[in-house]
Amino acid sequence: MAGRFPVLILVLVLTTGCAALPDVSPFATASRQLAGAVKASGTAISEDLHATPELEAKAKAFDNAWAVRNDLMRAVVAYSDSLVGIVKASGDSREAARSLAEKVGGLAQAVGVIQPGAGPAVEVATDTAAFVWAQIALARAAASLEEALKAAQPAIERLTIIKSDSKDLVLVVRGLSEAQRSELNATYNEAIGYRKDLAARRAKLRAKFGTLTDAEATELKRIDDFMAPPNAEVQKYDELKAKIDTREKANLQLIAATRDAMEQWAAAHREVAIALENRRPVSTESLTEAAVELRDLVKRIREL
Repeated sequence: MAGRFPVLILVLVLTTGCAALPDVSPFATASRQLAGAVKASGTAISEDLHATPELEAKAKAFDNAWAVRNDLMRAVVAYSDSLVGIVKASGDSREAARSLAEKVGGLAQAVGVIQPGAGPAVEVATDTAAFVWAQIALARAAASLEEALKAAQPAIERLTIIKSDSKDLVLVVRGLSEAQRSELNATYNEAIGYRKDLAARRAKLRAKFGTLTDAEATELKRIDDFMAPPNAEVQKYDELKAKIDTREKANLQLIAATRDAMEQWAAAHREVAIALENRRPVSTESLTEAAVELRDLVKRIREL
């Protein structure tokens, strides 16, 4: 009886080692959902910015900046779809590793990170490109798909961070909002100044309350009457400014959430690699939640 235990252990080891790789199509589906949410986020902000014709040039600058994010997400979807096919056809471990490396290389090229010496650099530091392609080379030389995914993960993370950087978008949105506020100030500056002068004179007269001359009392009453129109104008100004401030805050919040969601994709990719290694189901909960959050923020902006 005791002699059967080593055999049983060997069978369990072999069975575990040969277990089928988990289905990664949920990861591809979640990646596609995230790409759609990123695109919708850019569209929502763009529509808001284009609503002011006088600022069309700044709005177009935003569109150009956001296009980079859309390009990355299209490349991410293509890569995720390819990963599904690689996992399903991973009978030859080394061939699977080479296929994975090729697809990561395609992702790098799609976002402008060209292999050093293979062509002109596209707005990416040489050391960054060298790092990314060094990791791709390690993935290509890996003995299995799981090892290739581990080797490629740092490159995936670097690529995602490069293209999710939101400083350019933030500058455009803040600059446009500031331009809107400047235009608003120019429109209402006279009313605000007139109200300020009236308020200063009224405060001065009220400080003399009880010792006012008849002429001063009459002037105070006239000031109170005169205050009504500029008060209405200033109230309108405050409402319009508050709307600009609110929309700016919402747009910046959506930009930040989009950046975080795109970087979350890289984290989800790491989880896929771990799931494949441990032969357990792929979880895409965090990726799906990120897409849902973006769509909720888009809805909120459109309701402002």
